[in-house]
Amino acid sequence: QMWEFVEAVRGISDASIGIKLKENQDHPTPIIAGNVSFYNESKSGAIPPSPIVSCLGRINNVENTISMSFKNENSIILMVGSRKNELGGSLYYDIHGKLGANVPSPNLDEVKNQIYAITDCIEERLFLSCHDISDGGVAVAISEMTFKNNIGCDVMIPGNLALEKLLFSETGGFIIETEQKHIQKIKNVFKAYDIDYHNIGKTSNSDRIRFNNTINLDLKEAKTLWVNGLRDKIK
Repeated sequence: QMWEFVEAVRGISDASIGIKLKENQDHPTPIIAGNVSFYNESKSGAIPPSPIVSCLGRINNVENTISMSFKNENSIILMVGSRKNELGGSLYYDIHGKLGANVPSPNLDEVKNQIYAITDCIEERLFLSCHDISDGGVAVAISEMTFKNNIGCDVMIPGNLALEKLLFSETGGFIIETEQKHIQKIKNVFKAYDIDYHNIGKTSNSDRIRFNNTINLDLKEAKTLWVNGLRDKIK
């Protein structure tokens, strides 16, 4: 357990040093507070040792901030960061009682450039919404974006991997909602930072969440499961 904690802290340090402050790249990302849980337990046993950190950043103009929720029907959906064979350690495998070997191995320079490019675009008001890809992979990230405003979507995640790896691999990246009129400006920003991205579909006026012509979810049913997941777990 101590080894896991030490390696987690080492990873946090590497990320802090590797992803510099955008407007002052002589300095790493500042970590200003944190907490560590070693002994907390659930019904099923001890939780993993979990270092939780707080970072400090600055928003130049708070009026330019956006949320993760889809805003309009018929918007374009972009995905930053290709999906990789990195399903190990994922929520998908956890649900199926597996661990897997291929855990995500981020390229910190790539992550830094993604963040810089995305924040540039947000400051220029080129996005309607944006959400990071993390727990649950791209399928969960997109689903979460549909819930608040009940806006469905139809997407096609590209790649030659098995469907479960495309949708649930926790390789980092971002999902973006934008309008057609902004596409060229976004392309120019992404090209300047050498960012890998894909046009993966559109939002819709339906109450469905569709992935790769295979998964077709009822939005309201998925939202209910998402909202009540913890409540149902602890009943």
